[in-house]
Amino acid sequence: MSTRQTNRQIHQQRHSAFTLIELLVVMAIISLLMSILTPSLRAAKEQSRQVVCLSNIRQLTIGWQIYAMENDDGIVSARTEPSGWMGEDIYKPTKKEKLEEMRRSVFWSYCETPDVYRCPKRIDNVMRTYSPVDSMNGFRGVPNTSGLILTQTSQISSPGTRAIFIDEGIPTPHSYTIYYDQPQWWDWVSTQHDFGTTFSFGDGHCDYKKWKNYQTINYTRQHSPHPISVSQPLQYDNQDVIDCIKLVWGRVGF
Repeated sequence: MSTRQTNRQIHQQRHSAFTLIELLVVMAIISLLMSILTPSLRAAKEQSRQVVCLSNIRQLTIGWQIYAMENDDGIVSARTEPSGWMGEDIYKPTKKEKLEEMRRSVFWSYCETPDVYRCPKRIDNVMRTYSPVDSMNGFRGVPNTSGLILTQTSQISSPGTRAIFIDEGIPTPHSYTIYYDQPQWWDWVSTQHDFGTTFSFGDGHCDYKKWKNYQTINYTRQHSPHPISVSQPLQYDNQDVIDCIKLVWGRVGF
């Protein structure tokens, strides 16, 4: 082989390899693409979780409707003691014990898939994140709500605007509670789906509601499953509270 041919091969081999500058440019381009694509991927992942959450709450609502059809139009008790819809499962220490409690509930035969009872973004050891609202045959301790607790589906005057289930994120001991006669939160409202949560309604449809008021976001960051102090400022300027009261009670009482 001639010297000229050998030098040509060496020259070609040198040019077939990446230089340090070329590698840095490629890495910079990849980093730029990742910074552009990552928010989109996160948004797509969150959107898919919302779809699953809506599907879950929809299946629970179908079971709720079937229960009513098979029980003379009666609304299943939304309270969480053993005679109610889902049993007092949140205080059980293990998933197995919680699941056993769920299987003893009156509602289990209408929806026997455990994952349907919980949002895909649930925290560990939480078996149920969805709760019926108080007005649907639930907790009767909210002030000035006499006559607003419904026990028959025929009593729901506007099914398309009345909430049945809500995704609480972290379940409370009873049905989901909110004040009626004052613009104030009582139970936790979830913000885990892009600062919003999912509801189902009396006509069977489900929807996602995004909270918009900063007071709602601040409350969810400092929430307690117990009633908050009524000495805190009332939120007349918080449309989130007013909207939620209407969804649960059908109207506001103030």
